[in-house]
Amino acid sequence: MWLYNGSEITPEEINGYKSFVYTITCLVNGKQYIGKKKLQFTRRKKIKDSNRRKTFVRESDWEDYYGSSESLAKDIVKYGKDNFKREILRLCLTNTEATYYELWEQMVRHVLFNHALYYNNYVGARIHRNHVVKKES
Repeated sequence: MWLYNGSEITPEEINGYKSFVYTITCLVNGKQYIGKKKLQFTRRKKIKDSNRRKTFVRESDWEDYYGSSESLAKDIVKYGKDNFKREILRLCLTNTEATYYELWEQMVRHVLFNHALYYNNYVGARIHRNHVVKKES
């Protein structure tokens, strides 16, 4: 179960968003992980005997997702999933927006300096202004 603004969120409420920024908190030791998750994956495949491509969209595993941190994964095995709270901090209309806000949350919280409080071992992003600023018409 994912929480958003204190309530459980459903797939219908997420419809229209591309990704989200989240925190996973261990209820035993208070440690957190800050991350982002795409809601859909898009793949383009070349059509056989043609120069055209077809786009395929599939849902991600967001409902069952518990982050990509190895140390977090070890604690989930150790304490069990019931001892972790998953909260969506921000729903994002673009994947770039999620990248930006994930990095922002990590920097504001100083996750690399607070190893006792956060599972995060690295931060980083490469975002160009054109990705976040709408072009003037």
